[in-house]
Amino acid sequence: MRRYNFFAGLIFAIVNIGFYPFLLAQQNVDQSASYVSDIDKSLTIRRVGVLPVTDNIDGIYARPIEARLVELIKESHRWDFVETNVVGQILTPQDLESSPDQTKKVAAGSGADAVFSVRATRGPNGVSIVMDLFLISDGKLFLQETLKDHTQFETKDLLAQTTSLYNKLVQRVPYSGVVLSRSNNRVTVNLGKRDGVSPNNVVTAILLIKTNRHPKFNFLISSEREVLGKIKIEKVDETLSFGVVVSEKSRGAIEKNSKLTGLDFVNYDDNQSFVGPTKEGLNPSDEANKISFGAGAQEWIPTAPPTFGKVGLSLGLGSYNYNSTYEGSVGSMTAASPLFPSIKLNGELWITPELNMLTSVRQGIFSIPNPRGGAQPESLSVSVNRYSLYAAYNFLLKGDFFGPKIQVYSGWSTYSANVDASTPMSLTSTTYSGLVLGLKGEFPIDKEEIYVAGASLELFLLKQLAESPQSSGASSANTMNSFSLYGSYKLSPKLRALGALEFESYATTFSGDGTRPERGLNSTQRLIIFSGGLEFLF
Repeated sequence: MRRYNFFAGLIFAIVNIGFYPFLLAQQNVDQSASYVSDIDKSLTIRRVGVLPVTDNIDGIYARPIEARLVELIKESHRWDFVETNVVGQILTPQDLESSPDQTKKVAAGSGADAVFSVRATRGPNGVSIVMDLFLISDGKLFLQETLKDHTQFETKDLLAQTTSLYNKLVQRVPYSGVVLSRSNNRVTVNLGKRDGVSPNNVVTAILLIKTNRHPKFNFLISSEREVLGKIKIEKVDETLSFGVVVSEKSRGAIEKNSKLTGLDFVNYDDNQSFVGPTKEGLNPSDEANKISFGAGAQEWIPTAPPTFGKVGLSLGLGSYNYNSTYEGSVGSMTAASPLFPSIKLNGELWITPELNMLTSVRQGIFSIPNPRGGAQPESLSVSVNRYSLYAAYNFLLKGDFFGPKIQVYSGWSTYSANVDASTPMSLTSTTYSGLVLGLKGEFPIDKEEIYVAGASLELFLLKQLAESPQSSGASSANTMNSFSLYGSYKLSPKLRALGALEFESYATTFSGDGTRPERGLNSTQRLIIFSGGLEFLF
């Protein structure tokens, strides 16, 4: 019997020694299957508390808002509500945002993983609510939702807004649920019919490995995750579901407290897959008409938005009138060109969204009949030019540079009309210049900001007039005005088509004797120019 026991023990030892490497390898597999992330652990929220809600009207809003928030958490199967029992000074969300240590202190002993802090403020423009969720692990702000200047002051309406803020905040948590338990390949998850889960749904188990948080306020901007595997739901209750692991990175990768996502996938119509605008004469199913796999397909790269400025070139057609009145037999002289070509080059430099530099150059050339009878030559060549340089400030009505805005600008502008000399003296060449005060307003017509319309008005200050080759009076009183209507159409993010209608008027009243034989009384020049062109934004 002893000999039998000896041999049995020897055989058992040999078998164990033989299987030891296999058992050790199996143990290493199970250990290596555990995926650990400190970020993932810190974002595991199971117990939530509510700090005392504050307001600026003696608790009229604070008490019902706090009661509603507690009610929402208790109704949720996602979190367990815990009492915070704060003693001492009641802190606002703004106080806690700047002091993580205070957050840990006020929640100490509650057992909460996270706490809500809310403040309602009633002001002249309406009621504003700030709802913050702080993590106890680091004491920092994790998620935030705000309501600004709500114009309804009734408590019932504000409680509805509180519910909306809470739901929005919960939707921003970077996972939808967690695994409650696992036995072999069967798991229990805290998602049920309330969450829209139904049998045969497949959810994804993930591990949170990185968070991107606001550099100053710390609230979550985005997160990075690693997929651990897939779970197929087999049985669904109101707040729980039971499923089976159908795939995972390695054995045991999905475990208790693994995060779940995949309840809000975006679905597309299969009939529209890879089908876009078709080429004329080709069947939509032809290779040449498939966007992703068509002939000459190229990788799509998003275009960077323009940030520095723009330049534009426009061609125009205009009308011109020049009227002058003199004493004596000369009387009134009138000349006009009903249609003349012009070219305009304009540019903008965007120093900041509010501060810009503007410049423009416009030139036109044409001929007019000599308005003085018997004077030579019978036809006079005229060139009209305008040069402008402004500094502008933008009032962005909606905070969008390309949205509706009002622009106030000022700078120097010069207009000149150079007319051929004649014998005897006919019309003189003139140069008007002055300090400009301008006002411009523009607004997109559609939500996509494809069509933009605008108008501008310019008034000239410190006006000056220079005449050549002779002056019509010893001194002059000048009036200079400019008005324009314009619109644009966005061809691409960096290219726009332009259209504009410009009106300009330059008028002078003379006094005293000038250097020309006939004393001038008054002079007027008027221009109307319709132009169109392209504008490049860079």
